[in-house]
This record gives sequence, structure tokens and C-alpha cells, in this order.
Amino acid sequence: MPATLSRLGSALTLYSLVAGAQGVSPEAAAIDKDLANVAADRDQSVSLSRPSARLLSQLTELVALTTAEHRPSELAIREAEFLLRSLTPGLSEPEITIEDDAAIALEWLSSRTRMLSVSVNGSGRLAYAWLNGSESGHAVARFVGNYLPPVLREIAWEVAGADAAFRPE
Repeated sequence: MPATLSRLGSALTLYSLVAGAQGVSPEAAAIDKDLANVAADRDQSVSLSRPSARLLSQLTELVALTTAEHRPSELAIREAEFLLRSLTPGLSEPEITIEDDAAIALEWLSSRTRMLSVSVNGSGRLAYAWLNGSESGHAVARFVGNYLPPVLREIAWEVAGADAAFRPE
């Protein structure tokens, strides 16, 4: 069973990277369709936590209300969905917004002096900024689709403490 779940996770990661690409053969189109169905089934699965389902629903509603000029790309939406799925159930939920440049922002505002903002634009890179007391910073990290980069995960735990809603690898 764990090997099957591992293969499923790998397949969904692959799907997140190639979804929307045009296959050149009927087999490629069939694989793309099958992976899309697996991803959709997973979204409706009982194993998807209620907070994750609620956040995914919020994202869908927010995108639907966004004007065409600020609408995020399908790839940005897919990356944001994968990022939301990587959040640990039971911890605080981020505020989700659409930025003026059509990127999707996830923000954790623990207090006036403790915050983390992550911006998803569909490039496979996460722009982030944080404030932790008198320390602050910003950077960009690569996002593969299942887990946050270690440096961003570490910042999340420092800034949000128990509110750091990221699943460790």
C-alpha cells in the first residue's frame, strides 16, 4: 500500500508539472486525462482534510470573482492548490488573496510583528517575505508540488510557531 501511495504522489507531482501541456500522441492525452481524474478524485476523497477542502473552495470562489485582467493563470491556480494541500490539518489557515499582478498570495498574520506571505504565480517558484520581531527578509524558492522548500518551511515554523501550517517531509 505505501508503495502505491508513493507512486500516486509521484504521478500527481508529475501531473502538476505537465498538466495543460499538449501531448503529441493519443497515449499522452490518455495519460493526461487519467492523471487529471486521479487528482480530481483525490480532491473529493475523505482523506482530504476539512481545512484543506475549505481553503481549496475559498481559492476557487476567489478566482471565480476575479476580473479577467487579474485572473491567475491555470498553472498558478494549480500550484496554489498543491501548496494548500501541503498544509498540515488542524493548524491556522492562511488568508488567500489575488494580487494585482494575478499572483495568488497566502498570508499568515500571527501578530503585528510576526507574519509570512507566500506568492504563487505559476512559475514553479515561490516568492516569500516574512517579519519575525526585528528580523525580516524576502526571497524566492523553487516549489516542486508536494512540500515546501526546507528554507521556507523553517521560516514558517520560526514566524508562525504552532501556526506554521506546513507538513514536514
